[in-house]
Amino acid sequence: MDAFSHRWNGSLVYAFPPIPLVAKVLRKILLDGARVILICPNWPKRSWYPLLRSLCIQQPLILPVRKDLLNQGPILHPDPGSLQLAAWILSPSS
Repeated sequence: MDAFSHRWNGSLVYAFPPIPLVAKVLRKILLDGARVILICPNWPKRSWYPLLRSLCIQQPLILPVRKDLLNQGPILHPDPGSLQLAAWILSPSS
């Protein structure tokens, strides 16, 4: 299913996109006026970071680094700490 082909407004959306899609997700939030819980890196040097911060309606929750933070069954991410993941509550109408 292509999440970008559906309207996101009217409900709380959860998204944990691949990093290359973060900017597209942020634009979709603006386009649809969506309220979203977004899991993405806390990377201030990325081009999309100012938009992320402008949509943020609460302090992000920094996710604790654990070896099992990201897994697919028995397969673990080799370096979850490098991602500096956070949960962001975003809305364009704050």
